[in-house]
Order: sequence, then C-alpha cells, then structure tokens
Amino acid sequence: EMAIADLLALLVKLDIYKPDTMMDAFNTVFVTRNTFVHSPALCYHFEDVLVTLVKSVFSRKDNSAKLILEFLVNQLLHTPSSSSNP
Repeated sequence: EMAIADLLALLVKLDIYKPDTMMDAFNTVFVTRNTFVHSPALCYHFEDVLVTLVKSVFSRKDNSAKLILEFLVNQLLHTPSSSSNP
C-alpha cells in the first residue's frame, strides 16, 4: 500500500493524472492510512502523501479540489462527537 501511495503522489506531482481519478487516489490513501495505526512512521508517511496530494490539487484548483473538499467536510459531519450528551 505504501508503494501505491507513493506512486499516486508522484503522478500528482508530475501532473500525470486525470481529474476524474484523483478522488479515487485520495480516497485510497485516506482510507489506507488507518490500517497502519500500529506504526507511527507509516502513519506519518501516509499523512505526507495526503498533504502532497491536497497541495497539488488545490494549487491547480481543478474539479478534484472540490471533490476532495466535499469528502473532507462529509467526514467531519459524520464523525461522532467525543462528548456524550444525555
């Protein structure tokens, strides 16, 4: 998974991707990062890949940026609160 994440980040850096597939790449890395909670180094690596993807896409301001922003907002809206209200 780490090699795939690195490849996706490289393709984005080199601007060799289709905007339609960018959301799939972002989603893959976003979901995969949770499988490495036992290894902080791998978690940080996946976070770096996500940062690379997001910076690259938002600097271009293409349709992928809107899709990623909608995905992240959706994640925030559907994350349960840590405080419990009776």
